[in-house]
Amino acid sequence: MRRHPLLAAWVIAAVLWQTGNAQAPSPLSPYTARYRLTSGGMLLAETRVTLRITGEGTYRYHSQTVPAGLVAALRSDRVTEQSSGRIRGCQVIPDQYRYRHEKGTDPALETELAFDWPGGRVANHSRGSHWRMDLPPGTQDKFSQQLQLMLRLGEVCRGDLAFPVADGGRLKHYRFRPDGEETVETPAGRFPALRLTRSKNGKAAGATLWLAPELGYLPVKIEKRDTNGEVSMELREFTRERVIQYRTPPNSGADAMR
Repeated sequence: MRRHPLLAAWVIAAVLWQTGNAQAPSPLSPYTARYRLTSGGMLLAETRVTLRITGEGTYRYHSQTVPAGLVAALRSDRVTEQSSGRIRGCQVIPDQYRYRHEKGTDPALETELAFDWPGGRVANHSRGSHWRMDLPPGTQDKFSQQLQLMLRLGEVCRGDLAFPVADGGRLKHYRFRPDGEETVETPAGRFPALRLTRSKNGKAAGATLWLAPELGYLPVKIEKRDTNGEVSMELREFTRERVIQYRTPPNSGADAMR
């Protein structure tokens, strides 16, 4: 039987975390990452992702995607996504999520989520549509779930890789399953990576992720498959910014959600 040292280490640490033997968590580190998106070998777009963290433990997670290669001559789309909130112990607590898709001269498609933790509700505003729903502890937005996943995979926060996500006007349950390890070749270099598959509400979501421990479990490659085909997102460049030693209580974050 083939041994998977990365996977074995993750499982052992998860057990220790659940039995209360973990230390106070190490902080997520601010960084800038650039990715390229391809389909069938054709360059489609480039994405720039930044994570900024203050000394008080608040974060701003931002991405911008623009067409690249031949596609840039045909389209002028620009997609921006941002999650902002707090990091408390092993918990990412989003307070606001924004999505904006600009398509040439067409009206931009915008979505905004506001998390009311004291009231236990999340409000969504999108193209004149407004809705509210209950907000269970630990809920993430579509973007902050990546940070929560990185925290859960880290040395001192390892635990269940499942959490509710406010996605598409309703609450969905994302679950990530470790599926072995591989050395992944990317434009940014070769990385030993933990491979994960993602499901939504118990159904396969057609997404596979490769996360590199040496980069704090940053995704170095993501593949998504749907009826339109397969899109691959690969790390092109990574820069770790100055580490911020933010102040945050060493708990699960439940008490901070108010």
